[in-house]
Amino acid sequence: MQRLDALVPTRRALGSGRAETFEIIARNHSEHDQDAELVLELPEGITADPPELLLEAVPAGGTASAEVRIENTDPDLPTANRAPNGGVYPLTATTTADGITATLTQGLHLVPRLVAARSDGVEVDGQRGDTEYPGDPIDIGTLWEGEEVTPEDASGSTWVTYDDENLFVFVQVTDDTLGALLPEEDNKQRFRTDSIEIMIDPRGASDDTSSTFILGALPGTAAEDGIGGPVAGRDHDNRQGPIDEVAPGVRIAASISDPYEGYVIETRIPFAELPDGVDPTNIGFNVVVYDSDTDDQTGQSRIGWSTFPGIQADPYRWGVLELPDLPAGEEAPVQPRIPDSAARSVESPASILQAAVDGTGLGGAPALPSGSLRLDQARQDGEMISVRLRSQEAGTLRVYLWDGMTILGELEAGEITAGTQQLEVPLDEGAADGARLRVVASLEGESGTSAAAAAL
Repeated sequence: MQRLDALVPTRRALGSGRAETFEIIARNHSEHDQDAELVLELPEGITADPPELLLEAVPAGGTASAEVRIENTDPDLPTANRAPNGGVYPLTATTTADGITATLTQGLHLVPRLVAARSDGVEVDGQRGDTEYPGDPIDIGTLWEGEEVTPEDASGSTWVTYDDENLFVFVQVTDDTLGALLPEEDNKQRFRTDSIEIMIDPRGASDDTSSTFILGALPGTAAEDGIGGPVAGRDHDNRQGPIDEVAPGVRIAASISDPYEGYVIETRIPFAELPDGVDPTNIGFNVVVYDSDTDDQTGQSRIGWSTFPGIQADPYRWGVLELPDLPAGEEAPVQPRIPDSAARSVESPASILQAAVDGTGLGGAPALPSGSLRLDQARQDGEMISVRLRSQEAGTLRVYLWDGMTILGELEAGEITAGTQQLEVPLDEGAADGARLRVVASLEGESGTSAAAAAL
């Protein structure tokens, strides 16, 4: 059961065409017991049963509760951020007690829903056979972060099917420009280039991603003789790492079109690899696509199915996947294994460069105002790189020389004050052939972080 506190603004999720039971809490702030009349108003296409409640003898300073069934009766209502108001449907709760009326607005996120069809003959080969994926695909082309895109620039469809032991997902992406190809050993931070993520919450009840399964995949890698094969791994979930180490039962195949118009990724995910037994009536599910049109290992746009800002971290706002006639798995949550050796974002040149492009904070910290940290006039003199730094904030400064794959030099982290200074960064080794050398810097202050980059 989900909980909807009538006196605190909340955002809860409801699957398209589904009904959920919510708990309504009324708090009595007076010094004597009171009856309270509660009226719920929802937009057309969403209903409450009952729409009016009488909570009797709510104790002084205490609370009383009741259950309400909220249903999306119009499955054609837009879901996710395709809906008005950023995807929030208003729920107005009006309470009257002792002649005093109070009105508060709550909210519902209406998330998309897929009822998949079973298939018993899927071969994971990067080809979608005529009978392998019955049913219609889901559209994964809605923007949720970054630069606006056209369907030709970035769009896609996903087909989902299953058998008794596995979930099969086939992702087809339309893309006009191939981003940087990462070497196979650089199978991490895949948002830097063209890639996908498949997100699964086995029981649809996770508070955060530590009890979920998130598969990230690159359709191709850099190779001496052209484009190498796909690679995959798990990120920001129950057990992170390369897929052959943390979920060896997963299979993946991919193909990149020639001439380039996009790519496909097909995968088999055994239910046994998920961090809990599945509830086939209520699986949290999402597919997102990261689009890069440059060769500098920075992404420009993010599209997907259930699309809200920051959707990777909010399993409750993922879509709902139903697998009819699949026996429910036993509830047996796996203890999260969270690595503690990963570099902080303020110490990661790739993260710093991405934050410098999109203006976001590093490592979940707030972003300092635009222009808080700037780099310019970068130039090379032998084995030394000179760059001018201008800061509007005090804090810890970290500076790296980065060619997109390797740290070629750095300054020891140190405290700075606001102002302008000339930096000299030693170049420890040369950049790879054809690589573009950049100076990247992060500033970590009391009220947030900032990032800057300058190319030579």
